[in-house]
Amino acid sequence: MCPKQLAGDVFYIRVNQKDGSAKDVPLNWEQGNEVTWYQHPTDAARADVAVTAIEPQRGQDVLFIDGQIDIISDEKREQLGIGVGDEVFMVGLFSYVKGKSRSTPIVRVGNIAMFPNERVKVKTPMNQELEVDGFLVEARSIQAASGSPVFARQTIYIVDSFHKWGTNIFEPVGATAWTLYLIGSSALTGKSNQVKSLMSNQLKA
Repeated sequence: MCPKQLAGDVFYIRVNQKDGSAKDVPLNWEQGNEVTWYQHPTDAARADVAVTAIEPQRGQDVLFIDGQIDIISDEKREQLGIGVGDEVFMVGLFSYVKGKSRSTPIVRVGNIAMFPNERVKVKTPMNQELEVDGFLVEARSIQAASGSPVFARQTIYIVDSFHKWGTNIFEPVGATAWTLYLIGSSALTGKSNQVKSLMSNQLKA
């Protein structure tokens, strides 16, 4: 759903509770308490994403990411060396097994396949074609993953830690770091996952 579709209407988000259940939390349910949507400050027409602030309530089973550290820009991603071949995780809901008493998320796994040097075409839920800043992910996925947050894990290299087979020459060993960084959101088009770049300043409105 986009902000224009939800403007002025009551809608619900399903939130898991610590007691093992889930509750439907209403938003936009009273006048004067409307939700404010924040879109891209300079390119809202192309950035098909919007955010709103939601205050967690006691008893809700939720996790948070640090907007100043865990949401990274393209520049920060390059500094960390996150690029082609690195592992990504897309967190969403498996529409066929949503969970009756409690939402059960699914994690789709893949790798960054390409960073094009030009904008790519994607199709919005409103069947509108846009050219956006994006990159390609090869993932074991199915339909209905659109909008899922995409996290990447940095590949690190441990130097002089392993002998090359049959020699006395040291070579670096590759390993994955523990920290996950939010680098985008999934836009499913046809049989490919095109992941739109989500700049950190989009969430700093």
